[in-house]
Amino acid sequence: MELREIAGSILLVGISESDIMADWQYRKGKDAKDIKKAVQKAIKNGRQKFEFEENMLEVYLSSVLKRRRRKPGGDNNDAALRK
Repeated sequence: MELREIAGSILLVGISESDIMADWQYRKGKDAKDIKKAVQKAIKNGRQKFEFEENMLEVYLSSVLKRRRRKPGGDNNDAALRK
């Protein structure tokens, strides 16, 4: 799941932390409180336009989350999934 999809899900219907953590992990020193702050900041600065709020949230989430490293050769290997 990409950050844009996560941002849209958060704003529209909500998403569980476990769904986010399947592909992403917190950056050092960050936690769920920082996601909440990112959502609040995106809505505050989003000018009441959904697309703008979604874009802002994507940017803010990128400072809180980083993609989880995948182990080579396992079921989670992208090359193996494409075949």
